[in-house]
Amino acid sequence: MPAVTRPRHFCGVGAPCGYGVGVLGVWAAAASCLGSGSVPPPAAESSARPDPRLVPGAVSRPPNGSLTPVYIDADLAETYSIFVLRTLTLTEKSARWAHYYDGRWVRWCGELKFFTHDGLQFRYFSSSESYDIELEVPEPQKTALRTQLTIGRFYNYAGRLGRFDESFRILTLDQGTVLRPDEFGVPSYLLDSPDPIWRIGAPPRVVAP
Repeated sequence: MPAVTRPRHFCGVGAPCGYGVGVLGVWAAAASCLGSGSVPPPAAESSARPDPRLVPGAVSRPPNGSLTPVYIDADLAETYSIFVLRTLTLTEKSARWAHYYDGRWVRWCGELKFFTHDGLQFRYFSSSESYDIELEVPEPQKTALRTQLTIGRFYNYAGRLGRFDESFRILTLDQGTVLRPDEFGVPSYLLDSPDPIWRIGAPPRVVAP
């Protein structure tokens, strides 16, 4: 029976890789394979598109998945009672918050109590010693509002629901803005402390911006 000859792969040095060459031949073959120049450098073969977050002028998608803010008709007192007062378990609150509130936008009104590093703090209930709503405002609006608003006045504001905190008893909104900011504010008043809600009604509805 004739001998079977295995096919051999040549690396370009006149000898098959791994056959009939000494140690120096193997190293020479390997060096020839790696240095043949047939494989472009990684940077040359990369065709990935640039990260849009690094491109000037690129528009990033908001967390709620829409380029247009989604507003809901959530009542402040009811929202505060559901999520800040200890009427439901944290699991129940978290599930309802994620499904109906998180990332949605609201328009509320409150008494301006403090300017902070992140934005503004508003009081809504007469029983509150400090504030009930934390409104995070981006620059340059945040700096401008310090010269436009008056502590103790009431203002209408809008923002995106970000989180609730049982321990500090506050609701936090981000991407905040004050509607028609001036030194006088709008006519309004503080409400009495809300009662705990033991039976939750229908969820808030989506409304026009």
